[in-house]
Amino acid sequence: AVNAALIDRKEDANVSSISEILGAFCDLSMPFEAPVEFWVTLSGKIPGTSIRYLSPLLRALKLLEVSEPELCEAVGQELLQQLEDARQSELPDPEESSLPELPCFAER
Repeated sequence: AVNAALIDRKEDANVSSISEILGAFCDLSMPFEAPVEFWVTLSGKIPGTSIRYLSPLLRALKLLEVSEPELCEAVGQELLQQLEDARQSELPDPEESSLPELPCFAER
C-alpha cells in the first residue's frame, strides 16, 4: 500500500520523504517497485536537496538495486557539488587572512 501511495503522490512528495520511505523499505528488506516515470520525477527533484537526505537515498537506491542512470547521476553530482561547496566554505579567503600579531616578547 505504501509503495503504491508513494508512486501516486510522486509529484507532491519531497526528496526527504522519499528518501526516508525508501530507507524503511530497505530496513525491512521489502522490495520497492516503481515505473521509470517515478525515478525520472525523483531525478528532477534532486538539485538543491540536502546531503542529509541524499546519502540515505543513495544507500537505498543501491540496496533496492535501482539502475536508473539519470537518477544515480543526479544524486552523485549533487553530492559532489555539496561536498565541494562545503570544502570551499571552510577554506579561508587568502585576501581576508592576516597573520596574528605577535606579543611584544616574541618580536625581534
